[in-house]
Amino acid sequence: MREWSGRAMSRAGLAVSLVIATLVRIPHLRFVPIWDGRTYWDACLAPALAGPFDPLAFNCFGHRSMLYMLAVSWPQYFSLGSALLLNLAHLAMSLVTIVGFHRAANALFRPSENAASGLEAALTTVVFASMPVWTAASLNLNPDSGVLAGFLFALAFLLERRIVAATIAGVFLVLSKEIGLLLWIALAGLDVVFALAARDDAMPRARRVLRRWPLLLPPLAYWLTGVALRAHQMPSMWPIAARQAEDPNRPSLLRTFLTLDFFDPHFGAYVADIFLINFTWVMTLAIAAWLIAFAAARLRHRPLPLPAALDRRQGLFAALAGLAALYLLTRYPTFNNARYLLPAFPVVVLGFGVAAAALIRRVDLRATAFFVAALLQLASMSRTIDPVSRAAFGTFPFGEHELLAMTSRTQECCGYGRDQLVYNLQFTEFAYVQDKMFERLHPTADDIFAVSRFANWYLHGPLDATTLHRTLRTTNVVTPKTITVADLATGMPPPEHLIYLAYPNVNNANDQRLFSIGYAVRGPLTVEDDGYALSAFELKRLHVSADARTGAAAPVPPARQR
Repeated sequence: MREWSGRAMSRAGLAVSLVIATLVRIPHLRFVPIWDGRTYWDACLAPALAGPFDPLAFNCFGHRSMLYMLAVSWPQYFSLGSALLLNLAHLAMSLVTIVGFHRAANALFRPSENAASGLEAALTTVVFASMPVWTAASLNLNPDSGVLAGFLFALAFLLERRIVAATIAGVFLVLSKEIGLLLWIALAGLDVVFALAARDDAMPRARRVLRRWPLLLPPLAYWLTGVALRAHQMPSMWPIAARQAEDPNRPSLLRTFLTLDFFDPHFGAYVADIFLINFTWVMTLAIAAWLIAFAAARLRHRPLPLPAALDRRQGLFAALAGLAALYLLTRYPTFNNARYLLPAFPVVVLGFGVAAAALIRRVDLRATAFFVAALLQLASMSRTIDPVSRAAFGTFPFGEHELLAMTSRTQECCGYGRDQLVYNLQFTEFAYVQDKMFERLHPTADDIFAVSRFANWYLHGPLDATTLHRTLRTTNVVTPKTITVADLATGMPPPEHLIYLAYPNVNNANDQRLFSIGYAVRGPLTVEDDGYALSAFELKRLHVSADARTGAAAPVPPARQR
């Protein structure tokens, strides 16, 4: 029987990775986006798809997102509002992303005829495919997933010295979201520096640089898209970034990216997201051990602990690209959404691959280390079991389960987290438990739901008239109204009948107290889905004095709930 080559081993790892990614996502092919994912659908993709075709309309909320949004939404032209088609497109993009990672790993670890030489490329790909954090992001519509795919292919093609292919990936990268422009500038800049420093190239330096002129095309595409957006009077900058840029009390954007504050709570949260969450700290420890061994060998003038299959030029390029990505991704503090950091996670996995290959000489033990890392990631896919993550962020209960309180380090909006909770697949239960509740309650368009003002962010939406599940469709639906105490504070007449849904990612006590003024409260009615629970309370209005009713509509206290 012929022994496997390193390339065959590497391809086998890719095949296993694609199977893992597919099996993990198949149960969620009917998932309907929630929170920011629903925002991207309702306020951007749905209008863009329903109107005359205009690529510029797929640039959502001032983000240069049109290429990624087109890539995942074009099947909707066959059946607008199909969650199945949207999730199949997400699945396809996820598989493509894994292929991009595998190319980068192959370029870094260069398999040969020896089967063991393909181990690192194969098993780092398996570890990456098993990561909950980017798996979760790939299910909930967002342009950051496009940044991840574009970054990986751009990195891989530059490692392979394929300038044209890297440029194409770069265009996709910069037209997925604006952070892609900075990542591309870092990658392209490194490529030019390495070309200038190459000693094995007889070509004159000026010519080496001129041959890389296609690297200018992605920034040009980004700039031209901005020109077109402004010419059509469409947003060309994310509104939050625009408001912050106009705030005289905030540092300039340039200063923000040039300043590193180790004590900034957002920086601390981002570091925890990248290096700790979902057992990633295991890989971080391996990288730290290797760096210590590397520094010690350097100081003692001993052979450096480097994998035999590692090309040193490629390794240095990937290391510098990874450091640049880590720096850029943590420079702009907004919300602790792990999806903002997606390109950082493959950097950690590749670093772990180098560390494991350098420190563990025995092939069987090295393979075991990779398998343990992958299994820990998979074990965290649908459960929050990592003790280090739980200690770093704290937890809150969701029925019989617990999720990380992702806002605990930054004290940001809202509650324990909304999009911040998209760090593993447990966030999908906020959608599925709604469906169970609506099945039980049989709401109509005349019904009114009340929720905490901290929970109400593109939470419900239209319900399918037949199944009473959340849907992206706009026909054959019922759309009950959803209100918060803020609506009553603006003068809305108190409804005669309400159903308060106590979502577990916020502290409901204050909102329930304000809603109960002037109402008789009955409940709770609790529904469960796989141990995740949501409780509903029925509120019927009491006919009391005008003064008491005014109390129900009292101004909302500004204090932030936790």
